[in-house]
Amino acid sequence: MFERHIISEIERYAVKDGPGISGGEAASQGDFLSMLARECRIQHISTCIETCGYAKWNTYEKLLPYIDYFYYDLKMIDKAKHKEATGTTNRLILDNFIKLTAAGANVIVRIPVIPGINNTGKNISDTIAFLLAHSPGCHVSLLPYHRLGTSKYEKLNMHYRLKELVPPSQEEMHRLKEQFVNNGFYVTIGE
Repeated sequence: MFERHIISEIERYAVKDGPGISGGEAASQGDFLSMLARECRIQHISTCIETCGYAKWNTYEKLLPYIDYFYYDLKMIDKAKHKEATGTTNRLILDNFIKLTAAGANVIVRIPVIPGINNTGKNISDTIAFLLAHSPGCHVSLLPYHRLGTSKYEKLNMHYRLKELVPPSQEEMHRLKEQFVNNGFYVTIGE
């Protein structure tokens, strides 16, 4: 049986919609995560995971029966631009998204809106086209870029290359929201 004290802590802090599993890339701890999610299911605790989709498909396949919602980050659709911005290709990320939605998973798409990087007209239209092809009408959460992580980088004496970026305005966020809404998506900002 899974460690009872872990489940006791989850039950103690679980909110109405259940615990969210996040931190770094939660799916990178696939075996532990699938055991935890399975035990939550046995205990009737609803679950969700925050993921960027950068894990082997078999990890998500193991999670499918036990995770109620996947909060799935999509940063960029163009493979070359994704690699330029993040240091890695997005092929695995996009492939996993397609497989999750095809398997009927409840996926909430989260798009961090980063000025000058992924808020371009081309990336937004490519993202809309990708979602229309693989998850039409899904819930899209637009997350405005913020500077909350800069102090962590400073404490670690690391260079934060986005330090000078200005968060997107409310007007821009509402304009982006309107583009997605006009294509049939349910859209929230900052959730």
